[in-house]
Amino acid sequence: MADYNSYWVDADGLERGVRRIGQVAGMPKEALTRFESLERGVEGWNGEDDEFHDKSDPPYRLQNESCRMVLTGLEKFLTGLQSAVLESLRSVGETHAVVQDRIKDAQGNSEKYGNGGSGKR
Repeated sequence: MADYNSYWVDADGLERGVRRIGQVAGMPKEALTRFESLERGVEGWNGEDDEFHDKSDPPYRLQNESCRMVLTGLEKFLTGLQSAVLESLRSVGETHAVVQDRIKDAQGNSEKYGNGGSGKR
């Protein structure tokens, strides 16, 4: 657990998350492909050029388009989420590298001051 006002990250957990999101991110596209295939299979179910067709076709098409939009939106969301987590992971790695470099610099400089003294120059 991180202490107050400290920074801690589970980089391995972030990496696992990126992989899981990647596995899930393709599912909406697969679902959309299956949906469109099924949709083609029932094309014309409601007849042509009659009263039933005229009443049922507009909402049917609207619902199908809504389904497409939801699946496309999910795919974009998951892809964006994966990208954001990857960017966070990259940022964590950069921050870690900078901090490690500064620690090494400080350790190297500590030898200049011998017993430490007051720390003032």
